[in-house]
Parts: sequence; structure tokens; C-alpha cells
Amino acid sequence: MRILVGVGLAQQVIKLLGCIVILTILAILYTMIFNKKIKRFSFRESMALSGLPIISFENNNHWVNMLLDTGGTDSIIDSNYIKYLEYTDTDKPTSSFVGTTGKTDIGQKIINIILTKDDDKTFNIDCTVINLGEAFTAIKESYGVQLHGILGTDFLDKYKYVIDFEKMIAYNKAE
Repeated sequence: MRILVGVGLAQQVIKLLGCIVILTILAILYTMIFNKKIKRFSFRESMALSGLPIISFENNNHWVNMLLDTGGTDSIIDSNYIKYLEYTDTDKPTSSFVGTTGKTDIGQKIINIILTKDDDKTFNIDCTVINLGEAFTAIKESYGVQLHGILGTDFLDKYKYVIDFEKMIAYNKAE
């Protein structure tokens, strides 16, 4: 490219700036199309440590360890732990659940909690409040992990998450 002095130089600078802008736009489009970030939750570490698919969230500066349960329809939170959380009571009717012991428990109430993951993604979840202290103590003794609740298929369906046990991730199929 031959550089001319005077008016020709100004035109060449404008053309060069135009090329830079076009290349920048193409780079941004390429990144958006081919490097699309899919929000994923890894449970590889929890599987390695405990053998359980657990996702940790935050609420009110407290960790909330939730077990992913594809066999459970509703999300549940331990009544012993809600005192640490920010939540809103709902007027939704509660259900009864058959637990791991075969005993039927009736939910105390349904609350709405907002769980945060990695400071950038929030999830608004309705959870049935049940006393899971005995069951979660047994899990802690057997697996070495403290659970605070269970994410059922209601969470997976609402947020369009799919569980991939081969890669040990839950990811949003809609993003």
C-alpha cells in the first residue's frame, strides 16, 4: 500500500480505520457464534468426593448444598436450615412425600428462595419445607457432605437444565 501525502493520507487513514472496525465486528460475531458460553454446573467434584451430584449455591451469605434428584418432582429445603436463608412464604398448598425410609412426610409450607451461583446467575425456586435433619445427618455420616435441600425435576424443567452424567455437568439446553 502506497502512502500519499496530504488529502490522500487522510483518506487512507479513514479506510484503514474502517477496516479495523469491520475486523473487530467480525471477531465479536465469531466469538458469539462459535464460543457461545453455555451455563454449566459441574458436579464432578462432589461426585469424586461423595458420589452424589450436588450443586452449591449461595443465599444470604450462606452456602446451600442441593442434591440433584431426577426422581423427585419437587424441590425441598430442610426446615432446620431455613433460619439462615432469605425467603418468602407462599400460599401454595403443600404435598406429602415418601422419603428414603419409606415414611411419608407432609410439607410444613412452601417457600420461595433465590439461589445464586457464581455471582452471576440467580434462580427463583419454590421449595417445600420438610424436616430432613435425620436423613441429612445420615447422608453426612455416610458420604461426608452436608446437604440443605434437594433440587427436583421442577427446577430442571423450569430452567431447562439437562444432566449429563458422562461429563458430570448440568447445563441449560436453551442457551
